[in-house]
Amino acid sequence: MLRRFHLRGLRAQIVAWSVVPTLVILFGVGFFSFWTYTRVTELLVMDRNRELTRLLAGQMGLELVEYADRLVALAEMRTGAEGETPMPWLSHLDARQAYLHDFDSGVVVLNSSGVVIAADPRRYDLLGHDWSDRSHFRRIVTQPVPVLLSDIEEDGPQGGPVVAVAIPLLDDQGELSEVVVGMFAIQPQTASAFYRSLLRLDLRMESRVYLVDSQGRAIYHHDPDRIGSDISDRPAVQAVQAGFVGTWRGLDTGDMEIVASYAPIPNTLCSLVEEESWAALRGISWGYGRVLVFILLLALLVPAGVVAHAIRRITWPIHRLTESAQAMSQGEMEQIVDVPPNNELGELAAAFNHMSARLQSFYSDLERRVAARTRELSAMNAIASVVSQSLDLHDILASALDMVLELMDMGTGTAYELEPGSEVLRLIAQHGQTPQELPQTREIPLDALGSREELASGAQAWLRPQFAQTGLWPVLGREGWQQVILVPLVSKGELIGLLNLRTRAPRDLGAQELGLLTAIGNQIGVAVENARLYREAGTLAAMAERNRLAQDLHDSVTQTIFTVNLLAGVIPIIYEENAEEARFHLDELGQLARSALNELRALLLELRPATLAQMPLEELLTRLGESTAGSARMPVHVMAERSLNLPARVRVALYRIAQEAINNVVKHSLADQAWIRLRRRSIGGDQGVELLIRDDGQGFDPSAVEDGHLGLAIMRERASDIGATLTLQSAPGGGTTVRVLWSASAQADEETD
Repeated sequence: MLRRFHLRGLRAQIVAWSVVPTLVILFGVGFFSFWTYTRVTELLVMDRNRELTRLLAGQMGLELVEYADRLVALAEMRTGAEGETPMPWLSHLDARQAYLHDFDSGVVVLNSSGVVIAADPRRYDLLGHDWSDRSHFRRIVTQPVPVLLSDIEEDGPQGGPVVAVAIPLLDDQGELSEVVVGMFAIQPQTASAFYRSLLRLDLRMESRVYLVDSQGRAIYHHDPDRIGSDISDRPAVQAVQAGFVGTWRGLDTGDMEIVASYAPIPNTLCSLVEEESWAALRGISWGYGRVLVFILLLALLVPAGVVAHAIRRITWPIHRLTESAQAMSQGEMEQIVDVPPNNELGELAAAFNHMSARLQSFYSDLERRVAARTRELSAMNAIASVVSQSLDLHDILASALDMVLELMDMGTGTAYELEPGSEVLRLIAQHGQTPQELPQTREIPLDALGSREELASGAQAWLRPQFAQTGLWPVLGREGWQQVILVPLVSKGELIGLLNLRTRAPRDLGAQELGLLTAIGNQIGVAVENARLYREAGTLAAMAERNRLAQDLHDSVTQTIFTVNLLAGVIPIIYEENAEEARFHLDELGQLARSALNELRALLLELRPATLAQMPLEELLTRLGESTAGSARMPVHVMAERSLNLPARVRVALYRIAQEAINNVVKHSLADQAWIRLRRRSIGGDQGVELLIRDDGQGFDPSAVEDGHLGLAIMRERASDIGATLTLQSAPGGGTTVRVLWSASAQADEETD
């Protein structure tokens, strides 16, 4: 039998002549099918990315409308009732500072010529500037409609980059009267509301999102170092700058093959670009390619006797599959391939049909998912906005409860706090309850609802039979409540509170709504935890201040009074033996008492900053010298001119500099005495003062002192805050001199800046 199937035998030749052409055809058809599939996949992916980017751009535009609405509301609040004179813009912006918090680079008002006529207190430096060349103003002059986002302009504090939201205000004749502009800082790692809204767009881990202005500069970039840089060399950026919506496939700057989709953001000067790795997308096609190769390899085992029959049966399905793939590549997605069962091509056709069904389902499900995701993001954003407005626990829970009830369209609910280590839920806020219910629901044992782990696992919806079994809320049944929804407030995996929502008509809450409530509870839990930490921080700060005062009293006044007590006890004994020595000790006793009094006065000044700001500087320096002389046993000679009439801010800063310098003398100089001199001084033709602190100690080499030395850094910062200049002169063995020069013109320049 083996000899009959010789390689040169007729059967072998028939099989060879039949199988080889068949294999060639099969491999050709398989390759073409795979190529068609990959091409269809590429087109579908590019269409998907284009539509998704367009939807993201639309979502971004909708979120920016909120900021434009806020500026419109600002203008409407200024108008007041009909017939009343509108409030001046400067006064109006000053009164609405809290309302303008989200515009972290300020809000200004332009006249019809583009000149800044008003600004909120943060941006008074812009008054009178000509902004007629700004992109948003030119756009509004051309077409008087709101510009939801402008190009990057160098109008931020210290000339930093910003983007702006601008709305036109028209007069009674429909002509442009004023333009209100709100600005956001363009900075990496910023925590502004504007950048938080951008971060919510970048949700897909497999893609990278860029926000660029009309000049190709990055307003948002996944690499914070590229924010504000020019990326107009990217083909996708160049295409979207021309106003197109589409996709582009090619190599990025790192020679990685990508698919880039782009779309302009409505009513802005900006556009959105999203990039995705083509290699990751192509991996799906290769999976189907391996299936195709496996099928082709199986064809090698088909007996030669059925080759002709197999060719006839195989050719038709492949032809149908090719037609369907080509139809799909032309956009006809509803393609179903019918093939005989129990066949390798049947598996391929089933995979093709499955792919077709999945693609149809994807498109039909895309808009529903986008709508659901938009609702979830809006709800989360609303909750975040509410809970971030206060650090008071009651305000947070009351505002969050009201917002959750509004989102869920419910009218009644309560908010409870679970204090650390407690097993009782304590009522903090309520909405829609009658006063008779409060005594019975003010405190609820935690174990009556379940374990911490069960409650913290997620939101739960209880019908009346479930909550009636607890026996905790009999009033709920009398009032007709049919359903209770428990929303856990969780932070770091621990239960810290609970929201209790009630409804008279049972609602079928799905997993998606319960998941949203769980996410909202986690967000509120973080805000509650922050409020607790803020409260604890205040307590710790008060304790630290009490400890510091106790330490200061122990190190200074307590020691001095202890010495006074000892001398007071031994002076009568010494007087009986040596009256002259007793008088000497009496003088020392008086000096110690005066020193203790001065130290107590210094501590009282520290405890009463308002008094410190009101006292003349010469009196403050005199008390500093007396206190130091008494506590350190080192004479401090104070020579201070009177009636200098310095601003309170300058007096406090100069006193603090002198205090820090004298402390350094006591701690480090080993000096026998020190001098403090305050006098008038003409500086550059302007009236000013000179503060000089000098000692006769061991001195030091200023070049050997580190820049971060705390005492020197603090003195330089205080001098810089009031526009003064501080110089330090010292040498080993030559003592140290600290000189501070301040003039009234320096103070005026600082206030202008």
